[in-house]
Amino acid sequence: ELLCEADALLRELYFRSAGKLRITLFSDHGNSLVPSQPLPLPRFLKEHGWQLTGSLRGRRDVAVPAYGLVGFVAVYCQPQSVTELAGTLAEMEGVDFAVYAEADNVTIRNGRGWAWLSWPPGEYATPPKQFRYQTLTADPLELAPVLAALARAGKLEANGYFADADLFAATAQHHYPDPAYRLWQWATNHVRNRADILLSLKPGYYYGWSAFAHVVTLLSTHGSFDRAQSVGFAMSTDEPLPAVLRSRDLLPTTLAEDKQAATRK
Repeated sequence: ELLCEADALLRELYFRSAGKLRITLFSDHGNSLVPSQPLPLPRFLKEHGWQLTGSLRGRRDVAVPAYGLVGFVAVYCQPQSVTELAGTLAEMEGVDFAVYAEADNVTIRNGRGWAWLSWPPGEYATPPKQFRYQTLTADPLELAPVLAALARAGKLEANGYFADADLFAATAQHHYPDPAYRLWQWATNHVRNRADILLSLKPGYYYGWSAFAHVVTLLSTHGSFDRAQSVGFAMSTDEPLPAVLRSRDLLPTTLAEDKQAATRK
């Protein structure tokens, strides 16, 4: 009933404006649609010698905010503990992979090994035009076949760099859509106090405020890096939309320019 009421209101506004009103409707994320169980994080940390706490004093202290019931975990720790802790957490039941950022790259680790995603130095304000993905001991983002196809098409440079636009197109239907841009975005944007380590969970697992778990039976969640939880929908009265686009591209050009100008001021 509420959807019908909202539709009637938008229809009235649209006709009052003689069709000049632009309405864009989109989702902010996907959903797993899989019954989920809590991640055994507190027990796992204790068993491996780490202390789950609300503040960071010692080298093995770990702080993990709990909010909602989501498919990712934001982990804070001492700078000297990041590499060791990320490697440990990547082995935990329910963890798909762990990521942590450095100056111009992101390390991705899973239970089999690790890889690097990097971009040209200083690419922070605007999305990089190029990325490089190096599988060191594993391929946690499952990009080896994608990069091999780009190489066969002559779209992979000798130094390993590939165009952002080429990877975006090549991973539209991938298990991890648009992985390079999304990891760059996390590493350089969004929050003042970025997590030291981010965990993407496997379907069927969640982490969050334990009180919520006593109120609901979680049949679906969002927040992890996989396709089901990453891809949403969009529709607009303005013009036909591309088959695949980033959420940032839904913002009209004039509004995007105004926002950038306000940010510079």
